Amino acid sequence: MPGALTRVAIADCFVRIEGSPPEEEWGGRGGVISRICDTMCLDKRSNWIRVRRVLQDVKAAAEAGKDYDPHARARNRGRKPILEYGSVQDNVVINAVSTGMSIENTTLVLNTYRDRQGLPAVSQSTVKRFLSNHSCVEYKRRRS
Repeated sequence: MPGALTRVAIADCFVRIEGSPPEEEWGGRGGVISRICDTMCLDKRSNWIRVRRVLQDVKAAAEAGKDYDPHARARNRGRKPILEYGSVQDNVVINAVSTGMSIENTTLVLNTYRDRQGLPAVSQSTVKRFLSNHSCVEYKRRRS
């Protein structure tokens, strides 16, 4: 079963079967986490932390008045992008490319801006990748 479906099943078990008990009742032998693992036939040793995270997320969503989203934690994982779409740096790159500058010169202009902002320099491959994934730019390599 995919991870998101498992998290939804854990959340559903927590809310419907267990009745969303307070955090003091979650741990220990016979606690909510243990009962959920038993109900869903999950190994307690390898799934205890995952079940606890889901319960924490369900509780936080309920306190915020929102529905539980099994994908919420996954959105914040992974490498953070160096260049954000819609940012000032995005505008610097797009303006440079739209005037006909090469990738090398665009990278130089961007790194000049980043240096003034106290940010580290980026490589040409970072700019190329950014442009190749950008929705406003049709990126093609010229044939030699």
